[in-house]
Amino acid sequence: MSLLLLKIKVSARAVLTILASRYGLAALVMAVIALGVLLWVFNLNLLAYIFASPNLSFIEKVQFVLNGYGSVFTNFDSLGAATILAFSVLFGVNAAVLWYVLVGVGREAAREGGKSGLSLAAAIIGAGCAVCGTGFLGPLLAAVGAGTSVGLIRTIGIAANILAIALSVYSIYGLGKRASALQAKVRSAK
Repeated sequence: MSLLLLKIKVSARAVLTILASRYGLAALVMAVIALGVLLWVFNLNLLAYIFASPNLSFIEKVQFVLNGYGSVFTNFDSLGAATILAFSVLFGVNAAVLWYVLVGVGREAAREGGKSGLSLAAAIIGAGCAVCGTGFLGPLLAAVGAGTSVGLIRTIGIAANILAIALSVYSIYGLGKRASALQAKVRSAK
């Protein structure tokens, strides 16, 4: 058990070192992008309509998209919003650490980042609006004949978000171990 805790500590220290560098900004940008994808994935037609509209200026179009970020607090209950925000932050951290490792090691490290793709898929499943039925779960469950009560969809959505968070944490842990080895190589080369 103490070996596992030591590995977690080493991985976390490496990740924090990465986030304290220029990769911290990359993590922030990726977190905002991930949140945007989760919020807009079920309304792509609306986005296409807004951006194709000649009646709106570019600034108004950007404001429309940015105002959509506030919907995380209105479209989801507290637990749903918290899990979506947590996933977005973890996705940004994961992307930044993956970038750091890829720069340091090369493409062979990309297999660690595969877990982040699975976590994004799970988060998209959990991101839909259960009340308005725009989510992925409602139509899917109706297609297989399951009762699609809002409570059931919400529960499955929260579970999918928690799975996405767990996969992201596991991916960050694995990438952090790789990053720690890279950082040790850099220190020993000096």
